[in-house]
Amino acid sequence: RKNLSDNDDNGLIDSNDGVDLNRNFPEHWNYDEEGSSSLITSDTYRGPAPGSEPETVANMALFDMADFSFAISYHSFGELLLYTAGWQVQTPSADDPIYVALTGTDADPAVEGYDPGPGADLYITNGEFTDWAHGAREVLAWTPELAEGCPGCGFVFPDDEDLVQAEFERNLQFALNVARSARTPDDPASHMGISTKNLYLDVAEIDPWKTNHPSSDLKVEVSHA
Repeated sequence: RKNLSDNDDNGLIDSNDGVDLNRNFPEHWNYDEEGSSSLITSDTYRGPAPGSEPETVANMALFDMADFSFAISYHSFGELLLYTAGWQVQTPSADDPIYVALTGTDADPAVEGYDPGPGADLYITNGEFTDWAHGAREVLAWTPELAEGCPGCGFVFPDDEDLVQAEFERNLQFALNVARSARTPDDPASHMGISTKNLYLDVAEIDPWKTNHPSSDLKVEVSHA
């Protein structure tokens, strides 16, 4: 989650501090102090500049090496399946039907026990990976927040082969469905059997959580169709 290396040339960061790599991408970077922090002692310190960290640069470079349709970046922890938008609440994308088809809903998530939805439903995050992938590279992306492995383990998953294998198997079907959908992104391999349509007047048709989101429901006073 954070770059704890002592490799910052400006001398402002010591080995006790670090950059939150998931606040370091050049998409709404430094948008506000809620979704990331300018304080180097903060857990959500965004770094001195967008893409300032070698890990962030390496991650972005992968998108220059391959023509991705989808991307998954695994994080810890929280048992969540997050997708864009993270920088602002109630900000759906035109690709929400595909995200929902592959991620599922609260009642039927793609990974058992996980909570799916836009990252901002959890909390605001700017400079975040899925927002960058979607906004800058037109790649649909997810950040699954894995389980903690044991009560109180937090961000450090236990070094236990059985627990690692169990968490891998728990997430495998979701990852396979994302891979199977890469050839035809608009016809995803949904575990819910959802076939996406060209237009939704109300995205709550597929995800009740999105009911009455002001920018996702198409409402008109007069139709001349």
